[in-house]
Amino acid sequence: MGRSRKDPRLTARGFLKLHRYRGSTAHAVDIDVTAQPTQSARGLAGNILTASTQLMFLARDWPTTSQEESPVSCLFCARTDRRLSTDFNNLIMAPSDNICLWRPDSRKKTKIDDFREYVNKIYNLSLGNYHDLYQWSVDQYADFWECWWDYGNFVYSSPPTQIVDTSLDITRVPRWFTGAKLNFAENLLRFQDDRVALYATGEGQSGISNITYKQLYNRVGAYARALRDCGVSSGDRVVGYLPNCPQTIEAMLGTAALGATWSSTSPDFGIAGVLERFSQIDPIVLFSVDAVVYNGKVHDHLTKVKKVVSGLKHLLKVIIIPFVHKKHDLDISDIPNSVFLDDFLLDFEGDEPIEFEQVPFHHPLFIMFSSGTTGVPKCMVHSVGGSLVQIAKEHVLHCDLSRNDVLTYYTTTGWMMWNWLVVGLFSGCSLFLYDGSPLLPTPSILWDLVDKIGWSED
Repeated sequence: MGRSRKDPRLTARGFLKLHRYRGSTAHAVDIDVTAQPTQSARGLAGNILTASTQLMFLARDWPTTSQEESPVSCLFCARTDRRLSTDFNNLIMAPSDNICLWRPDSRKKTKIDDFREYVNKIYNLSLGNYHDLYQWSVDQYADFWECWWDYGNFVYSSPPTQIVDTSLDITRVPRWFTGAKLNFAENLLRFQDDRVALYATGEGQSGISNITYKQLYNRVGAYARALRDCGVSSGDRVVGYLPNCPQTIEAMLGTAALGATWSSTSPDFGIAGVLERFSQIDPIVLFSVDAVVYNGKVHDHLTKVKKVVSGLKHLLKVIIIPFVHKKHDLDISDIPNSVFLDDFLLDFEGDEPIEFEQVPFHHPLFIMFSSGTTGVPKCMVHSVGGSLVQIAKEHVLHCDLSRNDVLTYYTTTGWMMWNWLVVGLFSGCSLFLYDGSPLLPTPSILWDLVDKIGWSED
């Protein structure tokens, strides 16, 4: 285990804040709740860490205060036997001799380093490290994005004629990737094999289901054809009042395949909160579920769906997914234009190729919303191209995701992290979806499930 050759005591903020800067430096730490901070840690929100909790940190970028680099990176396990404050301000990190659980191979080639070499080759440069690459990306941002577009192997029908007009400043909102035409869903479904695309489970569910990339492609095709048949086309809005489950991803990708725009809220939203958002965007199709399980209880959803539907005046179809109960135990006859998911898809299942609508780079893909704390939630439109190339960059270059990896993030469909998570499919990795309380039946439930699925491979 490596040790720091500087002041060994750092606040939690010092540890957490700087882990995005330097690679290949890290330390194992214990939590010391008795010492005083040696540097300011104000403003960092904390979590409750209870007695005898096993604390796990992936510390890639331990901060250094001199030219001297700390020697190693590792995933380590540290243990504390005290109850800790919910405020991180008073937590001290100190190096220890805890067992190293994982240490990266310094010889392993990362995608961001491969990209650095690619840039050097294309532009005849000699960028020597990450900082050089970062500075070049700031100074020559048009070249950076053009390189990422080419390196990322995005699927498109028309290439960009201009990356960006660098003579325009941000106040004039320059257009990016002018002339490019592509489809978001086509890029996320570029793999069509038997590797697992989605692992899924949730509170109250038995076992972990999985869907391969080939199965996902065929399912999305059924959604797209069924949506097209009921009148959805490019520019229309389709919404989901849905949990974090495979059907939500399938519905979103089926929507995007047609060039339509997707928006979602999670089942914990009340009727007013949903209508404040969806009534602004006038959707023509709504997907929802019969009920959800959270915190050990079944929460009926159909009553809320009925009231939401009554407030949306132009819905052509309401698709109900039996998520908790069996279809034959449900009655949706009092919800106008409603149909169960299997009936909606019945005539459109198959393995024929999807007709992906080609749209401009700036075409609207997602509509998200502000929190609503200062009035009615504001719509925030995210483009097809912008969402794809930016989030894919984060997954591939920053997270180093590949086909051997499993990606998860505990989120609901009402948070932008769900949208971020889904783009992981571009890398060909497997996504792990979980819906329900992260604390039941035990606070270790998510870690237990990850153990069952298996960690990412090197």
